[in-house]
Amino acid sequence: MTADPTAILNDRFDEAMKAAFGDDLPEGASALLSPSKNPKFGDFQANGAMGLAKRLGKPPREVAQAILEHLNVSDIAEEPEIAGPGFINITLKPDALSAAIAAMDSPELGIEPAADPNTEFRKQTVVVDLCGVN
Repeated sequence: MTADPTAILNDRFDEAMKAAFGDDLPEGASALLSPSKNPKFGDFQANGAMGLAKRLGKPPREVAQAILEHLNVSDIAEEPEIAGPGFINITLKPDALSAAIAAMDSPELGIEPAADPNTEFRKQTVVVDLCGVN
């Protein structure tokens, strides 16, 4: 299981949206999760309820509330909050941040190599040339 909070949150929002709207959920609907631009609103913001509301013909805050009723992030985040017209603000728990950082404490930096069943995983040297530092 990944410790990447963004991947976890995206998966959990997908599950919550499917649970909240079932067959009414439009194809390609997304939470539109992004890092918060203002720390006072938390670590992440999900803006997808507003676009989804338009597609469903419902008020955005009602859509956001329906998503929150099915969203289970208690293991990695504080209780999410609805703000403004339907933004969902998420603040990560310190333990979730610690787990994400600890997962990077490896030679792979927490990134799982792509598996190709037809070949062996081979280490490669990649040269990165940084020029024009000024």
